[in-house]
Amino acid sequence: MSSYNFTNDDGEIDSFAKLRGPQANAALARALKFHVASQQIDVSDVEITFDGTTGIVTLSGSVPYASTKSNLVSAIGNVAGIAAVDAENLGVSEH
Repeated sequence: MSSYNFTNDDGEIDSFAKLRGPQANAALARALKFHVASQQIDVSDVEITFDGTTGIVTLSGSVPYASTKSNLVSAIGNVAGIAAVDAENLGVSEH
């Protein structure tokens, strides 16, 4: 299983992570996608979802390289309020 646990108090998206409900979850997922894209991480084929009840981010889809997957998981996991990143359904195409 590819689940990574994080505990931290730093991050730009902390206020979103404290919100609850489907709209807040969707807003945080969009903010996270923008956050990682701004760090030059290719997320064009990645779906990001967030569960505000648990603080877990789920990644699905594919990335071009294993290093991209690692960078993506780290970038999201280092955001305050994120308890874990589940990358079990995130594939690597290695092309």
